Amino acid sequence: MRLGVEDICSISELVRSRRLSMGYSRSALSELSGVSESTIKRIESNGLVTLGSYLRILDSLKLKTEIIWKD
Repeated sequence: MRLGVEDICSISELVRSRRLSMGYSRSALSELSGVSESTIKRIESNGLVTLGSYLRILDSLKLKTEIIWKD
């Protein structure tokens, strides 16, 4: 699966919005997730990080993730 620019922007906005609604600073989310603050900043700005970083961040923000295989 390949994400388009629109998808990455939506995920970036979702991560930032959810982090702020939960009252987390980037520093707090970094400690909670084990992902560096610079990676969180990249997720929120351009979305270009590893899948593992995304999964740790989304899990820390209590967001459900699924990977669905297409036939």
